[in-house]
Amino acid sequence: MSRSLRPVGPWREFDELHARLDQVLGPWGQNVRTGAWRPLADVTEADDAYVVELEVPGVKADDITVETTGRVLVVAGQTEETERRNRRTGRFEYRASLPANTDPDGITAELADGILQVRVPKGDRDKARRVEITSK
Repeated sequence: MSRSLRPVGPWREFDELHARLDQVLGPWGQNVRTGAWRPLADVTEADDAYVVELEVPGVKADDITVETTGRVLVVAGQTEETERRNRRTGRFEYRASLPANTDPDGITAELADGILQVRVPKGDRDKARRVEITSK
């Protein structure tokens, strides 16, 4: 079951990050400092994962990178100039803070019909576990 994400709980940081990013973004979501634009995105929470869907029409999978650094998800890429002038072209970048209960080793990404879906599985960090004690 999937539900729309609200800026509460672990995703509050995510919403605050976007607010801070908006302070440095110029018109049309373009980062004034780097020139990269930020694709439109939806973030939802499922029972087992957080799902980020980014609009990247016309971009090939080979032109996109998905990485994590610490608890930050970074999706970056490049679009080629075309004769169509209504779409953004050039470098793009999307960043989001990940909640503490995620498993970065299990992240998957799939590109279909101009939508990049990045699935960030929830981890077991919040579950209680028993630690075995060894003796010397």
